[in-house]
Amino acid sequence: MAQPSVLSTPTKPTHGCLMDYSEFSQFQKSGQFLNFSIKYVIEGVENYTVNGLPFKVQKGQYLLAGFGSGGSVLIDEKENVKGMCMALSPKIIHEVLSQHLQPAFLLPQCDFLHLFNCDEFIENKYNAGATNLGNYLTELEKYVLKQPPGFIEGSSELYYTVTEHLLADYLPLQKMFRRVKAVKHSTRKELFRRLLQAKEQLEDSLAIKQAISEIANSHGFSEYHFFRLFKNTFQISPYQYQLNQRLNSAKDLLLKKQLSVSDVAFATGFNDVHAFSKAFKKKYNHSPSDISARPISRI
Repeated sequence: MAQPSVLSTPTKPTHGCLMDYSEFSQFQKSGQFLNFSIKYVIEGVENYTVNGLPFKVQKGQYLLAGFGSGGSVLIDEKENVKGMCMALSPKIIHEVLSQHLQPAFLLPQCDFLHLFNCDEFIENKYNAGATNLGNYLTELEKYVLKQPPGFIEGSSELYYTVTEHLLADYLPLQKMFRRVKAVKHSTRKELFRRLLQAKEQLEDSLAIKQAISEIANSHGFSEYHFFRLFKNTFQISPYQYQLNQRLNSAKDLLLKKQLSVSDVAFATGFNDVHAFSKAFKKKYNHSPSDISARPISRI
């Protein structure tokens, strides 16, 4: 990836946006967050409360909070916690958002910013490796770490790019969010947050053998309630989603050529090698033994 144009020379924040790199072992502050906030943890743990909800943000994770959000942050560690905070102004989000939603209009009049106000925005934390924005933040941290702690003057290119990645992740989530059925908006947000957390758990290789009922219960759902909500929201059942994750992991293991087909089957949660082979061939049009025997370039 090309180096982002991070540094610039303006005497005031570009487009009203700010970026800050911090190193603290002990820190506590409460109040209203500045503009739309992105809190990315490079090393350690930062504990946030956003609009009354607790979020433990660890290395390689980031938190998003909408305009007008209030809360607090607590850092209490033996070693310095390194973090990057970015505040995006209404001006830049409106400019990019409007062009994405109404590209035919040079100066669109419709205000889409309500999607990012704290009452409507789904505040949540994300694993950086699982999102467009997170992958960009991971690249950006290499250059931020070369700077001394404090405010970093960001270029227009940087803030436009960050906002584009933010929208690429969040606009599809908004479509999924609208499928969650609940009377109160706050209840819909909480259900959706828990569904996203469960979906992340299904993607975790450590939980690949875990039963759907256990995952549902760990996030406060009955198995059937979880099945209905998950399928309606993501347009795929949790069972099928888990099966896809297992098969993807199995393919990766087979390509490494370190385990037999039967060992791969059991390692990815299949108790029957025949059932594994059948499901694998249905998804990839190759048997597991074919994948294991061929070079990656021929798959």
